[in-house]
Amino acid sequence: MAILGELHIQQLQQKARRAYTHFREWFHELSLLGKIFTAAYLALNLLLLLTLVVLTPSWIFARLARWAIGLRELSLGPFYFIFLLTLASFPPVIGYGTLTTLCGFTYGWFWGWVLASVGCLCGSATSFIVLRRNLPHFQHWLSKQPRFTALRQAVAVKGLSLICLIRLCPFPFTYSNLFFASLTTSCRLQDFMIATLATTPKLLLHVFIGARVFHLSDPNSTRQLDKLTIALNIFYILTGVSLGAGVSYYLYQATMAQAGQISLTLDDEARMGGDVSSQRLRTLDEEEDEIRRELLGPDAPDSERQWDVEFDDFDQGDEDDPAAPNHQSTKSSDPHHPS
Repeated sequence: MAILGELHIQQLQQKARRAYTHFREWFHELSLLGKIFTAAYLALNLLLLLTLVVLTPSWIFARLARWAIGLRELSLGPFYFIFLLTLASFPPVIGYGTLTTLCGFTYGWFWGWVLASVGCLCGSATSFIVLRRNLPHFQHWLSKQPRFTALRQAVAVKGLSLICLIRLCPFPFTYSNLFFASLTTSCRLQDFMIATLATTPKLLLHVFIGARVFHLSDPNSTRQLDKLTIALNIFYILTGVSLGAGVSYYLYQATMAQAGQISLTLDDEARMGGDVSSQRLRTLDEEEDEIRRELLGPDAPDSERQWDVEFDDFDQGDEDDPAAPNHQSTKSSDPHHPS
């Protein structure tokens, strides 16, 4: 048992060092504005943590409950939330999940879900249109996201069903919008909105947690609750968080596995001469190159061919550990692998 404990500690230390190294490399690659934004975000989180410790959670949540009651009485309150949710749908803005929870905190689970769904749809449509018209500003960032390439291949083959599955995955909402906006040939606005509408029930979990937290935060509501009811509310919140995390993790693994299988299949087909699926990807790439030249100018380079991308690049273990076995040999032995 002691040996297993030491191994577990060593693994945690390795993961921590690896995460720190990745963060440091990512931070150094940011522009000056990006570094300022990241530093401000970290400072804000530290300030919130200190505020939580100094003022105590009960005092803060009691004030939040009072604020929610006041906002609920405003006729324009729902429009404020819709506006903020729309704003939080654009990268690199953060806070979409918090706003969704605040909808339930302010308006209860049902009306909070209705409001969160409307804000989600408005924000998704607006960001999709605006981001697609301004893709050149995000090309550099998109080119550094290897997992998006595998998903891009899969969406080109599977279409709407996989778009719905990806929308259910725990990708950051803003960058999920950007990803689909970048699929200029394989994701239309109507498909994107149908998938978004079909996945709005997942907002119920966030909204329900917010509604339960309000009952524990409002002094007037708390006085009317006995200890059993308070314990049940806490249980519901913890269960909801655990269930959401578990389902999200499962969906992410299932989606990436499906994307990986499609990627490997397309690679094999391309090496053997290709069939309808790989020919379809070639046509999509040619169309995307035309759109790219319209956006970036006639001298813009062609996009990386989708069928030349190996799914080995998307394996979490290989990506995190350059020394992983077969990492170098796989790339060097494949004549189709981009250098």
